[in-house]
Amino acid sequence: MTDSYPFTVFGDEFKGKRVLVTGGTKGIGEAIARRFALSGASVATTARSEAGNGQDSALFIKTDIGTARGVQNVVDCIQREWGGLDILVNSVGGTETKAGGFEVLSDEDRQRISEIARKITGTRWSGPAFFGLKAPK
Repeated sequence: MTDSYPFTVFGDEFKGKRVLVTGGTKGIGEAIARRFALSGASVATTARSEAGNGQDSALFIKTDIGTARGVQNVVDCIQREWGGLDILVNSVGGTETKAGGFEVLSDEDRQRISEIARKITGTRWSGPAFFGLKAPK
């Protein structure tokens, strides 16, 4: 896995750390999760869809953190599996695009995009919910 990684990685930089990367199965979130894993962390990822083949996280939680119930699902799972969390990276996102850009979007398209943006801001529930998952002293 480190052969194809373009940057220097210290395998024990995050050894023993429990990391949650929301939206960690695609794009920037996937890269962040990969970097933590390469550096020795136990990494949990979340997404609304299934994790892709070859994705290497210690724990995957399929859920929609755009809802309070989805966030609580993640909190409960992390607490049950790991007993807490050391690092939280909120990287959840989403988009839908059409050829032609914004000008070709219908009212329905704009509404759907607005709904995605609203759900992404739903991560406001995750901050307070995850405060209870602090690492033990």
